[in-house]
Amino acid sequence: MTLPNICWSSRAASALDYRPRNAPMGDMRKHLEKLRTDAAECALIRDLATDPAKRELFTRLAEHLSTLAREVEAAIAAKLDDDNAQA
Repeated sequence: MTLPNICWSSRAASALDYRPRNAPMGDMRKHLEKLRTDAAECALIRDLATDPAKRELFTRLAEHLSTLAREVEAAIAAKLDDDNAQA
């Protein structure tokens, strides 16, 4: 299966940036918000797409970004728990 030819913005590519595990909490929250925003944008594009292949692609992207957001949210909660346990 070949994926439809789409233009990737630098915004979409920036979601793949590597961040160390000991990133400051503010950075983690910024990434969480970006993931949520990108997931919402993919869902909007999906809803506006007329091509079934593009609709399927943006559905998968929105779901994947939402999963990543939940994982970052869990990491933030775990970091807060660790910080509270150490205090």
